[in-house]
Amino acid sequence: MQFLKQFKIQSRIAALVLIPLVFTFILSWERLNNALESQQDMADLDIVLNYADVTSPYIGAVLEEAFYSRLYIDAQPDEASSRKSTLKNVRDKAKRYERTYVNYVRDNKDDLSKFTTLQTHINGILKLIEGLEYVRKTVDDKSHISKKFTAKNQFGRELHTMWELSVVIRRLLLSMNEIVVLSSANEQLSKMANAYYNLMAANVETSFHNSFVYLTIYQQLDAYIFGEIYASATKTNSYHELFLNFASDKAKNAFNKMRANRYYKTYDEVGLQARSNIYNIVNKPLAIDPSIDWNEVTSQVFKIYNQTVDDVMSELIDTKNTLVDDANSLVIQTIVLMFALLIVISLVSYVIARSIASPLKSMVRSFKQLAKDKDMTQRLDDSGSDELAELSHAFNELLENFNQTLTSVQTEANAIHNSSTDINSAMSDSLELSKSQLASTDSVSVAITEMTATISEVASMAHSTSDIVHQAHDLSVDSAKNAHLSRELMQDLIKELGNTGDVVNNLNEESKQISNILNVIQDIAEQTNLLALNAAIEAARAGDMGRGFAVVSDEVRNLASRTQESTKQIRQQIEALQQGAATAVSNMEMLQQAGTQSSDIVLENSKAFDLMKGKLDEVMQMATQIATATEEQTSVSNEMNERILVIRDEAQKVTDQTNKTSDSSQGLKQTGERLKQYISEFHL
Repeated sequence: MQFLKQFKIQSRIAALVLIPLVFTFILSWERLNNALESQQDMADLDIVLNYADVTSPYIGAVLEEAFYSRLYIDAQPDEASSRKSTLKNVRDKAKRYERTYVNYVRDNKDDLSKFTTLQTHINGILKLIEGLEYVRKTVDDKSHISKKFTAKNQFGRELHTMWELSVVIRRLLLSMNEIVVLSSANEQLSKMANAYYNLMAANVETSFHNSFVYLTIYQQLDAYIFGEIYASATKTNSYHELFLNFASDKAKNAFNKMRANRYYKTYDEVGLQARSNIYNIVNKPLAIDPSIDWNEVTSQVFKIYNQTVDDVMSELIDTKNTLVDDANSLVIQTIVLMFALLIVISLVSYVIARSIASPLKSMVRSFKQLAKDKDMTQRLDDSGSDELAELSHAFNELLENFNQTLTSVQTEANAIHNSSTDINSAMSDSLELSKSQLASTDSVSVAITEMTATISEVASMAHSTSDIVHQAHDLSVDSAKNAHLSRELMQDLIKELGNTGDVVNNLNEESKQISNILNVIQDIAEQTNLLALNAAIEAARAGDMGRGFAVVSDEVRNLASRTQESTKQIRQQIEALQQGAATAVSNMEMLQQAGTQSSDIVLENSKAFDLMKGKLDEVMQMATQIATATEEQTSVSNEMNERILVIRDEAQKVTDQTNKTSDSSQGLKQTGERLKQYISEFHL
């Protein structure tokens, strides 16, 4: 199968068409060869029949020559002259047929050489014909035997006239057996050829029979002659039976007509007489009806036999000509049928091949056009009910499904493009917010730093206050004289307390501003978290292309969560600071009232120093608490500053991650645009 895939379907279809075409051509060629062989057989048979047509009269002439040669040799002196005249006429006829035979054989040597057995017989016959010259000379000498021509350049051996003539006759007859051999391929011709051959053989035996009957009539019937007569009659009857077995109705009619001839009946009766009562007529002449002229009977039998042979030969030739015409017609019909069949098969194969190849070529063109134009609305011609129509229908369904899928992909690509645009816009906003958050964090950091410095000043002033209270306490103990001074100092203390209250109030206001800033930071963190959540949702919609963006969104959300947690801690510390500042303000107000009361008491009564001492102790304790509180506020403010710095660093990281997320969203947007561009190449 892999080997066939190396060839195009059109080549395989061509091979599929050529294979039956080749086999049809082979079968037609075989039939043509059979027809040509039959034609050649008929041509070969025609050659042999022409040979028989020449040989048959030659055999008849030689038979007559042999008969009259015996008559001449055995003739009485008073009959010799007439017998010689008759012999001369018969011999001239035999020589004429002999020349015709020899010329035919020489002229058709090439054609006859194809038949090996016949050619062997012909070569032997030609040698025998060359020796007939010496046989005829011996006959002219009225001798049955001659030793005059024993030289090698002559006959080469002792010569027996009647024997030599019978050998020529039998050799000629045997050569005609090739007709039977060549006709065996056709039943009708084979029967007719066998009938013809057996009739010729019967004619030969009849001639021999008549010559021996002549001897019994004009000489005497001895045992040898009787044997020859009986053997010839037996052979003749056998040949007649064979003839009748093979002969056609027409040939049988000709044979029966011959047997009905009065001369033939006379020949038959005389022959039967010669073969009967051997013991009564042996060594005596055969006494026949005086009115019977045996020479005339024999001559007429020769004629009617030759006429019958000619009739059978004519029928054989007519049948041969008919078969030759049939063979020629068969050859022509086979050639015409072969070419017609080849043309029809070629046309049918061409139509079938075209019915397969044309749709395939159309499909290939459609596929190439589809690959070139990306027109998903194009459809193949799926009319019909064959496999190619089913293939076209299946391909059209594939295009329809693919078109629907591409339409869905195009819709999703547009959605991805819109989502990536929204995400990109949201990330731009998030980046701006991150930058704003970073700037706000920087502002909060600066404010916390300033607040820390203020708290440090408050702490320093609280320590100073504590020292003054100690000094006041010492002065109130040491001397009441210093009451006025104490009063002034108290007034100063009241003023300082008022200032301290203002400072604490300012600290409370600053802490409220920090709280407001923290609210802004928390809002930014919440908005960042919300944007990160939206970005994660859009990234999830984008699938594998938004996976990196989802990771960045998760990082942004984590940073926003950490920012919220840090903001909550700072808020808690600020609230604690606000509570301490409120307590300090309340205490400062109480100290201020107490200082005022102390100042009034000092003015009214110096005895109030003891009470003032107690109050100063309380003030000292409060101052100590204020100093402690301010120290704690300083520590908290430092911690707040550190956390603000951490928030700033986290905000910077959020900004960096936002930048990366923005770049990823920009890449996602570009990917969406490319996807949309790729999809737009298809005509849906």
